[in-house]
Order: sequence, then structure tokens, then C-alpha cells
Amino acid sequence: MESVNLRVYAKFRDEINDLKKEIEELKRLNGELEKKVIDIYGAYETIQYTSRGRLMSCSAEISRLRQENKELRKDLQERCG
Repeated sequence: MESVNLRVYAKFRDEINDLKKEIEELKRLNGELEKKVIDIYGAYETIQYTSRGRLMSCSAEISRLRQENKELRKDLQERCG
């Protein structure tokens, strides 16, 4: 009959429990990081959308001002002859 070495069993049991705790902590940290990444990506999309809207409005404003400038030059040339 073989005897069971309880110290070895206890050591392995403690190591298993420590590894389980470490895995749970890593899962928790991973969840926090995932939330931060999602928040950062959401902020990025908001900035990108806002920038795109501003760029479009600036582009339209530039086109309008160029057209107005062109018309004013044409009027000036007609007056000056």
C-alpha cells in the first residue's frame, strides 16, 4: 500500500488555488482594459464624425466664398472695363 504525501498534495492544491486567483484577476483586468478600449474607440469615432462634419461645412463655405470672390472680380472687371 502506498502512502500519500500530504505536503506535496497541499503544495499542489495551494498552487492551483493561487493560479485560479491569478486567472480571475487577469480576467478582471482584461475586462477593464476591454471597456477602456471600447470607450477610447467611441471617443475616436465621435471625433472622426465631428471632424468630418466640420470639414464638409468648411469645404462648402470655401466653395461659396470662392464663387463670391469670382463674381466680385467679374463685376470689378466689368466696371473697370
